[in-house]
Amino acid sequence: MNKSGIYKIQSKIKPDRIYIGSAIDINHRWRSHLTDLEKGRHHNIKIQRHYNKYGETDLIFSIIINCNKKDLLKKEQYYIDYYKPYFNICKKAGSLLGFKRTKETNKKQSETRKKKFCTGELVMIISQEGKNKRSATLMGHSVSEESKEKNRLKHLGKRYGHGRLHTEETKEKIRQKHLGKTHSIETRKKMSLSQKGIKRGNGRLDSGKMVVNITTGKIFKTITAVAKYENIKYSTIYAQLLGVNPNNTNYKLIKSA
Repeated sequence: MNKSGIYKIQSKIKPDRIYIGSAIDINHRWRSHLTDLEKGRHHNIKIQRHYNKYGETDLIFSIIINCNKKDLLKKEQYYIDYYKPYFNICKKAGSLLGFKRTKETNKKQSETRKKKFCTGELVMIISQEGKNKRSATLMGHSVSEESKEKNRLKHLGKRYGHGRLHTEETKEKIRQKHLGKTHSIETRKKMSLSQKGIKRGNGRLDSGKMVVNITTGKIFKTITAVAKYENIKYSTIYAQLLGVNPNNTNYKLIKSA
């Protein structure tokens, strides 16, 4: 049979440390306290820290008084005022006392949560807030050349997304996003220059373009050899060496005599 009433949790080592609580089922409440304490998830941080330091054997659980459910809060408040318990964070008695929401209320709350997560509404709100915070933090912040170089070396040779296949749905989204967009004349010129020297299907026309690593002094007979050595795209290193894009590498072309 369930026993409702007021209970006390007290420390042996420090008797002045007391917790006063009320429950419809006192035995079940005590088991819940122990389970949460063992797993380190107790809602009361004071009791949890005490348990972590002194262990379960230091806590004495006792029933102060049994009473009817309707008198629980009144009695709990009386003993809180009387003992002035150290462990009680909230000094006002309060509990839902087994209150159950109606099926209609539960259904409404469930639909609201589903709507937010399914439509991405909540995710979008959090994402936008995060972006705003990051933007405010980084405003006016400049990255040093040293940091840029470290970041470049960190990602050198990595091929992000290599071998990844987009779904048809993703492909259509990408297509719709770029539909009607045109490259500027300057961009088209850069794209054209970056592709010069590439012979489609039959390898590259970079014979005679010797390259040197200005740090190690190592010489490569072709740009292709550098691309293979660093495991990066030929067009990327080609555009950098020919000055189409900024050259952030340690490689330079060796000019013919």
